[in-house]
Amino acid sequence: PLRIHTNLARLGNTEITADWELYQRLQSHAKWLGRLAPVHIAARSLENAYIGEGDRIIDSYRKSSDSRTEHFDWPRAQTVLEHAFDIRPSDLSIQGKLALVRGYINLNLAAIGAQTSVRQHMKDRVTSSWQEFDKATLLLPNAPDPHLGLARLYVYSYRDLDKAIEEWDKAEQ
Repeated sequence: PLRIHTNLARLGNTEITADWELYQRLQSHAKWLGRLAPVHIAARSLENAYIGEGDRIIDSYRKSSDSRTEHFDWPRAQTVLEHAFDIRPSDLSIQGKLALVRGYINLNLAAIGAQTSVRQHMKDRVTSSWQEFDKATLLLPNAPDPHLGLARLYVYSYRDLDKAIEEWDKAEQ
């Protein structure tokens, strides 16, 4: 059943959670088999499906004309990328995408803090968002997305247009 879902876009969060729980149960039951366990075969397709769904959400934002980051399902992207990371924690691109997604989640939470006048909470979220985007620039050196996230922060949160333009230039490169 874990190899059936190669495209998670049509699945709900409940089904994704159920597949993840099934994978974990199978993994714990077959631990004694090591690399010979059939769950390792399913893990590869499951990992690819999780990465594909995370990429789909990131790409939907990148290709959209909607500039409002809260209109995208960043928590779902975080969930699937965390699952992919749990399967293969050594993959730097998964870590980078996860940092990018967490950057957008923190950015959205900072915007909510700004609306509710929770200033310190907002500052903490902006700082955390900056740290995640910065981490993503190191882990995804050829991706424009982390630089665009930083440029957005520099424009709207830090009011530093020089640094925003610098990040924009890096994203273009």
